[in-house]
Amino acid sequence: MLPLPKLQITALVALFIVVGLSAPSEAQVTYRFIAEEPPRVKHFLDVDRVDGERTKREDLRLIWRLTNLIERSPIGAMSTRTREEINCQSNEIRSMLVVSYAGTDGAGQIIASLRAENLEWRPITPGKLDARLAEWACAMDPRPPPKPVGAPAKKDEKK
Repeated sequence: MLPLPKLQITALVALFIVVGLSAPSEAQVTYRFIAEEPPRVKHFLDVDRVDGERTKREDLRLIWRLTNLIERSPIGAMSTRTREEINCQSNEIRSMLVVSYAGTDGAGQIIASLRAENLEWRPITPGKLDARLAEWACAMDPRPPPKPVGAPAKKDEKK
């Protein structure tokens, strides 16, 4: 094999750095802007984690709602992530967990975490924020993507 000239080696290293920096990491999350409540709050849906598989029912979706605050809350939070369940058939929603973060986008130190004691369903009002969340979440396919042909089976999965 012939040695590469120094210029070609530099170009290849630069290409690997650019590709590495532009490739999404597993830690990145895709958010869909849902609504803004001026002047304080912006709401987003974590579209990478709309989950219907865990519920085992096609009419339910588990979602994460990200809320970015414009000003720090009284407890010092700049964002919250709320785990919610949406019943697409009966048009209802319930909050299960709220986590408050010191930084925006659900980053930084966790300031508080509150697990709901009362898991009662509440109706989704048309034209409101919950209706926008439900519209997006219920339109998404809740099933996991198909496995590639020849993919190994999981330990607990039977062939």
